[in-house]
Amino acid sequence: MYSSVLRVPTNDDEVSYVNTEDSLISSRTSTETVNSDKKELDCYLSKRTRKLGDHVWLIIGVVAMLWGTGMLIYTPYELLMDQRIHMLPGLPPFDWWLHPPDEVLLKVYIFNVTNSEEFLNSTDAKLKLEEVGPIIYREKLRHTNPIFNENGTLTYTANRSAIYLPELNTIDMNQTIIMPNLAVLFIPSYFYDAPFYMKMGVNLMMSRSKSSPFVRTTIQNYLWNETDPILDVCQKLAPSLVPTKNVGILDRIYSNFEDNVTVYIGPTFGHDRFFLIDNMTDRNGSRREKLSTISNQERYSQGTSKSTG
Repeated sequence: MYSSVLRVPTNDDEVSYVNTEDSLISSRTSTETVNSDKKELDCYLSKRTRKLGDHVWLIIGVVAMLWGTGMLIYTPYELLMDQRIHMLPGLPPFDWWLHPPDEVLLKVYIFNVTNSEEFLNSTDAKLKLEEVGPIIYREKLRHTNPIFNENGTLTYTANRSAIYLPELNTIDMNQTIIMPNLAVLFIPSYFYDAPFYMKMGVNLMMSRSKSSPFVRTTIQNYLWNETDPILDVCQKLAPSLVPTKNVGILDRIYSNFEDNVTVYIGPTFGHDRFFLIDNMTDRNGSRREKLSTISNQERYSQGTSKSTG
C-alpha cells in the first residue's frame, strides 16, 4: 500500500509568498516608469533636433542667398581686379609680375648668300639665298629693383635676354655662311644726320677700305659678335655717332633691352590707367619716347585689363 502526506502551509510561507508578489509588482511599476521617462526624453530630444536642424538649414539658406546676391553685385573677377591694382608684395598679382612665366620663344631665320661673287661681278643679276633656321632662343623677361613711389607709381628695371636652347636646335652655330656686311650697311645709318664734311670723310674711308659688301662668318658671330675694321676707324672719328664696334644682330637688339620704367598702379589711377607707362629711360638714363601702352608681354604678364574685359 502507498501512503500519502498532505503538507499544510504555515504562516511563514504565506508571508514569503505575499512579499514576493509585492516585489514583482513594484519592479514592474518601476520598469514602466523608466520606460515612460525614456520615451518622453527621446521625444524631447527628437523635437529639439528637428528644431535645431531647421535653424541650421535656415541659416545656410540665408547665407547662400546673401552670397548669391553679393556675387551679382560684386563678382569674383572684380574682387581679383581690385586686388591686382594694389600690387602688394607676397600676393599672386605681384609675384606673377615679378617672375613672369617663360612663354616666349624667339625663332631666328637667316639667309645664306650662295652667289655673292657672281652678283658682285654682275654675272648674276639677283642674289640667290638659302634659308638657315630656325635658330631657337627663349626670351627671358626680368623685373628687378621694384620701388613703390609716394605718388602711387611703381618704378622698376625691365630686362630682356635671349637664352639659346640646345635641346631645340639642330643647326651648328659654327657653320660658315656668307651674309651682307652689317658694318658697311650700318655706317651710313650712323652718319645720316652728321655734318656734310663728316659724311664726305666717311664716304672716302669706305671707298678706300677693303671692306666687302659680303662677309664670310659663322652663324654665332653674325648674330652676336660681328665686327669690321671700318668700325674701328669710324668710332675713332666720331665716337658719339658710332656707339659700338659689335653689330651682331641679336647683340644690337638685346643690348638695348634694359629700361627703367615707371608705371601707374593703385586705386588713385584706377583700372583704366593701371600699368600704363609714365616714364621710361634706357640704361644710360636717356629718356625714351613716352608710351601710352605697354608691350604685349608686359600686358600678358599682368593679365587683361578690366576696361577691356
